[in-house]
Amino acid sequence: MLQGGVLCKTGLKRKVNQDRAGMLADGDTCLCYIADGMGGHYAGEKASGLIAQSLTDWWDGCHEAARRMPLQELAEHFKELLDGCASQLNREIPEDEYCGSTIVLLWLNGGQYLLLTAGDSRCYRLRRGLLRTEFCQMSTDDVYHAKGPEDAALEGKLTNCIGSQYTAHYTVQTGTAERRTLFALCSDGVYRCCPPVSLQAELAGAFRTDDLKPVLDRISAIVCSHGAPDNYSLVVAQIK
Repeated sequence: MLQGGVLCKTGLKRKVNQDRAGMLADGDTCLCYIADGMGGHYAGEKASGLIAQSLTDWWDGCHEAARRMPLQELAEHFKELLDGCASQLNREIPEDEYCGSTIVLLWLNGGQYLLLTAGDSRCYRLRRGLLRTEFCQMSTDDVYHAKGPEDAALEGKLTNCIGSQYTAHYTVQTGTAERRTLFALCSDGVYRCCPPVSLQAELAGAFRTDDLKPVLDRISAIVCSHGAPDNYSLVVAQIK
């Protein structure tokens, strides 16, 4: 049994929400995603919105057939879809502008998962065992790591995304999705304001309730208590 929840907020400083987040579910199958449009560039919401709409259209037409696909083959389908979004942005965005978005995408089906990422949006996994709860970051951040004072200003800058004038590189993971496991997808607007130790503590509360809204609300309150300077999104999928 799957249960989930989605949080996608503008934050306290930004005027436009350039994040798009969703969870599409059918029985024991679901597709979760966060696309974080690049702030400071041309119409980041256009890139994230195109990705979100493309994934929704794919779900409506293909998810039943995708249940029978090997996960690596399915990963190639997702890459083609996302590369198609980049190609469309290249055609539609003025040549002197740049438009892009990160992606973290999670497919759950029949006790297996597929995780695909590009950028710095993250996926965490929380597994509840008999003696302890395991919490880990499954994704890696595609950001620049400074080598010294000469490039310190570039520290943390995004180095990979889906966008115009850029070829994305995708990281793919597959594995078993066991019962009493929770996956949490989040944009940097969440984890920069809600440290992993706080996120873990709040997400652990999901194992004690059938209603995830209070869990999401508490995490949102933590982000806002730190000023919520950016858009922030969180998608939680729990295997009961």
